[in-house]
Amino acid sequence: MKLDVAMLTHDLTQIPDYARKVEALGYDCLWSAETQHDPFLPLAVAATCTSRIKLGTSIAVAFPRSPMVLAHISWDLAKASGGRFILGLGSQVKGHNERRFSVKWDAPAPRMREVVQALRAIWSCWQNGTPLNFLNPRAFAQPDLGTFGDLPRNAVEGPGLWNLDASLVRGFALRGMHRLELRVEAFNVLNHVRLGNPVTNLNSPTFGQIQTALDPRVLQLAVKYVF
Repeated sequence: MKLDVAMLTHDLTQIPDYARKVEALGYDCLWSAETQHDPFLPLAVAATCTSRIKLGTSIAVAFPRSPMVLAHISWDLAKASGGRFILGLGSQVKGHNERRFSVKWDAPAPRMREVVQALRAIWSCWQNGTPLNFLNPRAFAQPDLGTFGDLPRNAVEGPGLWNLDASLVRGFALRGMHRLELRVEAFNVLNHVRLGNPVTNLNSPTFGQIQTALDPRVLQLAVKYVF
């Protein structure tokens, strides 16, 4: 059986003694709630004066913080505690989000799923070097027929394109008006990857993903006989 305990003080000067005490008593996890104070700061202090007990938020309100902010805080706490930190997130209720934190309340379950997915993508980037490529489809909506959307022109840019082609032509004079022409052409000489634009169809399961690329290096040889 495991026993956990709540953070009963948020006075940062008292937390070292409190954290050492509950660890010595054999508790398995010390939880910090987001009530009148920030839930992360007490755990940062506790991480520096304990060595065994797990440390977690129960809960931290997710929506007032961006996924990147949550990722930074959690990453640093996990490192400071030697991997003992547990991130507990919650949505709270509409009143707290709108009146206390001044953030919009909208579809809490899908939003929480997106926060978790974004956090996993960020941490995978930092830990494994995975390219950070997280796009929230819910941030986009098809405008009504006959109306314009509010996304400005060129708000989203593709991967860009540069290219180097080369051509070599040599002519040979033959008898009289006869002439021979040799032509060697190379397209995409350096053979680098030229990605297409992301899928822009909101109804597509691959929306926002790059699914196409232009041709690799192409060589062309031509012979022309003029008479």
